[in-house]
Amino acid sequence: MAVPDYDAFERELTALGQELRAGSGRADILHLRRLERWGRLFCLLGHATAWLAPNPVSVGLLAQGMMARFIIGHHVGHGGYDRVPGVPKRYTKRCFGRGWRRFVDWLDWWGQEDWRYTHNQLHHHHTQAPLDGDIMDAGFVTGQPRWVRYLALAFYTLTWKFTNYAPRMRRERALKDQGAERSEPYVMRLADLIDLADPVVRTLWLRDYLPYIAVRFALPTLLVVPLGSWAIGSMLANLVLAELAHNAHTFVCIRPNHCAPDIPLFTAPFASRREFYLQSVLGTVNYRSGGDVNDFLHGWTNYQVEHHLWPTLPLLQYQRAHPRLVAICAATGVPYREEGVLRRYGKMAKLFMGLQRQPELDTRRLLETAA
Repeated sequence: MAVPDYDAFERELTALGQELRAGSGRADILHLRRLERWGRLFCLLGHATAWLAPNPVSVGLLAQGMMARFIIGHHVGHGGYDRVPGVPKRYTKRCFGRGWRRFVDWLDWWGQEDWRYTHNQLHHHHTQAPLDGDIMDAGFVTGQPRWVRYLALAFYTLTWKFTNYAPRMRRERALKDQGAERSEPYVMRLADLIDLADPVVRTLWLRDYLPYIAVRFALPTLLVVPLGSWAIGSMLANLVLAELAHNAHTFVCIRPNHCAPDIPLFTAPFASRREFYLQSVLGTVNYRSGGDVNDFLHGWTNYQVEHHLWPTLPLLQYQRAHPRLVAICAATGVPYREEGVLRRYGKMAKLFMGLQRQPELDTRRLLETAA
């Protein structure tokens, strides 16, 4: 089997990243605004119809409105538009979602500071390496009957944001603020969600959960009180179902990108640009790409390889980068993987169920051997 040309791999990806950055401009801002308008329209129509009766149309519209906020918040939070010429201040990492803007930009179960530390730093700087908090940890179901594991997978698919990820991020950020030395990700406990005697958990509820619950669920329901009990029940039911649908949608799109038996865990984080490129490609899988509608429905996670290679690029540039990246991997012999999202979810489920495990890979030694 031929040894990949890692010299050309690094050279071509570096040049492509510079080209994409230089090509960012007004088109990227207009593209972002179009996605933002989609999200606002979905939210408006979803809320406008949610009081009529519990129904899948309102649930779907509300869930897609949340997906738009998630896509925009994710990439703006990386600074993806900070260096785009003429970008409005509200689309920059310094301003987006900060302070009172959290309620108009990206209201979610977590605070921006927690997200940017755990996601931008721990995950992106340690993807598939020991400190990555996104590595699948299903040890709590090990040894349980298969039906229990299926129920656990369904539960986390529907609730991952508020039962797992937000408490984990709050704890990770608190450990950072305490100056704790870290060699592995924090292992979640039930107490991280419910122990209000813990100041970290109180902050999670007071700063993050209660404002989210008040704005997302209580406020819209209160607005339809004059319409009677049927409208109140319908609104609340649709809002809760939309939350569960959005959790499921994002979980199905996000977790299988990295968590599957055919994706390696790296023994250490990258130590060079070449190793960073290699880990970004080997530790990530893409889904089918092409077109704003398809990419929106995938939450732009169908460009996870591109996003890990260049996390601070605008959304539009990932669409432009994709065919070039595939060609570079093919020409240099570095494996690139792309597969349907539901097939990837099935592979992730096997990992969660404890039926298979992820292999370990020392990318430093791999590069040294090929030198």
